[in-house]
Amino acid sequence: MGSIVTYDRRGEILWMNDFSQGGQPYVCSGIGVGEGHYLSCGLALSGGISLVLMTGGAAADYEQVYCYSYCPFEGGIGEEIWFHPEGNLSYLTVRLLLYYLTARHDYRLKYDDMTGKLSIWDAMGAWVEIGDSGVVGAMLGGYVPIKLVIDPTAHRYARVMFMDRVYTPVGYGPQIVGGVYTPQLMSEVRVVAELVGGLEVAVDNWILTQNEPVT
Repeated sequence: MGSIVTYDRRGEILWMNDFSQGGQPYVCSGIGVGEGHYLSCGLALSGGISLVLMTGGAAADYEQVYCYSYCPFEGGIGEEIWFHPEGNLSYLTVRLLLYYLTARHDYRLKYDDMTGKLSIWDAMGAWVEIGDSGVVGAMLGGYVPIKLVIDPTAHRYARVMFMDRVYTPVGYGPQIVGGVYTPQLMSEVRVVAELVGGLEVAVDNWILTQNEPVT
């Protein structure tokens, strides 16, 4: 019926973006000479346009897209995006950063394209491996879905989805940093280059949900 919600229909959509409309509220940034982003109709999953994240030319350079919105505190929160794997991709991260009045909660999910491992960012500020999906590698015309679901009420990770696999990182919570903040939510996706030469990764069908099941 034309909906971009084709991977996981649980949760209520707060916003969704297929990059086909102008005036979007997202921001892109990165490091390295030559980093940038552009809209492309050459490799779109739906809507006719995708967003291409282009890293700088050095190893470990990155490019990211992020968006701020209000923070839905009731029920689970999910962030989903589809990406087009390319050669020289070191890893991709999906991040949800919740700002409360006196603390921020940092949830991150990483897919490592060199090892095929999936990891989450724990309370100590370190990556913890939760599964092995296998290396996807470059795919001609193929997109891969990835989704992170958190339980902000219990301050924990609830569910990770990657292609046809589901992982439950039981017992892990976010990194919590104290401070004075304005309550809001940041959603982010980042791609990182492995070697010199940089890379361009197309992303599409970016979705944020609330009231996700967390049990």
